[in-house]
Amino acid sequence: MPFRAIFFEVAGICNGRCNYCVTGARNANPGGFMEADTFDATLHDLERLNLIDSRSVLNLYIWGELFLHPDLRSIIHVINDHRLRYSISTNASIIPQIDEAFVQNLIGIRFSMCGFSQQSYDRIHKFKFDRIRENIATIVSRLRSLGYNQWIEICFHVYRFNTNELRECQRFANDLGISLLFFDACLNDWWQQEGFVQKTLPDEKRREILDDLFIHEKRLWNAPKGWRCPQFDSLVVNERGEVPVCCNVPNNHPSYSLGTVDDGITRRLRNRPNLPICKTCRESGMGYKWHHLTFKGGSWRFIMKNWHHPMTRARLSQEDRASYNRFLSTVMLLALEAYLFLSTVMLLALEALERERSRKK
Repeated sequence: MPFRAIFFEVAGICNGRCNYCVTGARNANPGGFMEADTFDATLHDLERLNLIDSRSVLNLYIWGELFLHPDLRSIIHVINDHRLRYSISTNASIIPQIDEAFVQNLIGIRFSMCGFSQQSYDRIHKFKFDRIRENIATIVSRLRSLGYNQWIEICFHVYRFNTNELRECQRFANDLGISLLFFDACLNDWWQQEGFVQKTLPDEKRREILDDLFIHEKRLWNAPKGWRCPQFDSLVVNERGEVPVCCNVPNNHPSYSLGTVDDGITRRLRNRPNLPICKTCRESGMGYKWHHLTFKGGSWRFIMKNWHHPMTRARLSQEDRASYNRFLSTVMLLALEAYLFLSTVMLLALEALERERSRKK
């Protein structure tokens, strides 16, 4: 059966310096850019092997910044020639050339934000915040000037230090008439995840993680019995046309690659659950935590799936879309604030319980 979600790392380089991302932290080998000919040949092979079809969506991102690609126009033309749909995630540090070809088969664009202040950007992305905000507004305006009316959203990564910026970001999204999602910021770095779970990170780094991220080191890494990794339902292709085990395994890991897109790739993909690296990830709880960020794998993602996307497919007017987005982002924000309050109470209670146990010992 063809994959519905395919993640293409056509740009394996990122200009962000996010502390908890494998590319931002420079904990993986430097990547490169996928050539248009390689991209075209890979799509032909995937179609020949029935791994993609007209209902598949090409997500042109993993850990790189797509708009850094020097020949993005050619990549887009290849997608249009294959009559496939695609989506984009960007840090909005660069404004690409946006024309009719760009929007022809684009079904969604996501702006990844680490907060809504220069202070937050100084801590994570290391960009000029005012420029990011201007770029987002410009990209949205240019898309709509070409009649684009598919989904546009901000993905707000929630850290402990930026929760006071949520409402300002909500107002910004409402003014633009776009959606706002909240995701727990997490360790998007295999090596940091592994070190955290195995308690091999330096104490200073471990303290930094606990101070910045909503992670409780004793609770959130346990996977339920029989849990199946969602990575087995998606396909990842890097800029060299190789197929990694999944999008969370860095390119400097010895078990990184399953090989190229050839006649044996289907068998190797099906065998992923039996690979030692997948067993280690599953048993340690790393994979479960990575896929069950509070606002990614839970009920909030369900809300977005069942409310947001059907509405955008209905092709609302811009005025109705803006009203809908204001309503949805308000609901999401209220839910997030309730969650943050309850999480704080729970963490304080757990810490008090642990102190009491230590005292009795």
